[in-house]
Amino acid sequence: MSRIKRYSLPVFIGVVLGGVVYFALFPKKTPQAKGQTPPAPEVMSCVKNVKVTNRRIDEASDKLIVEIENTSSLGIVAISLESKKGNDGYTVRASTFEADDLQFIVKPHERYELGMELTNIPANANLQIGSVVYSDGTEDGCAASVEATRKAKAYHQQLKAQRKGTQ
Repeated sequence: MSRIKRYSLPVFIGVVLGGVVYFALFPKKTPQAKGQTPPAPEVMSCVKNVKVTNRRIDEASDKLIVEIENTSSLGIVAISLESKKGNDGYTVRASTFEADDLQFIVKPHERYELGMELTNIPANANLQIGSVVYSDGTEDGCAASVEATRKAKAYHQQLKAQRKGTQ
């Protein structure tokens, strides 16, 4: 009997210490409550006259929805929402480059919503309104984004010209 008492205390202490170490190294992850939306990531604007007014996660479409306001007196014909992390990036661009007549994506002093799938937003990515093209043809935004928008505009104008040439 004395042999059991002699070994039971060290075994008990070992089990308790093992449990403490296990739970310290592998904490239990609490599942997110159903219906509880994760916080929407921050979105900055590289464009002087475009203000981010709201952002939210739409669980139904699994998208980040970014509401912007055009504070300029010119309409916007193209706008980009970008997610960047290191050399990787993803862009959602709304434009009317292929339209035959001048059409606005965002009218002056009005709001507009852009959406990006959550799968295209890596953890800790930088999100930004990268560039815009105004109705008078002027551009504003981060240099790399403005250049990408110029290339997209040229591509769409080429498609438009080809479409008109075949009619």
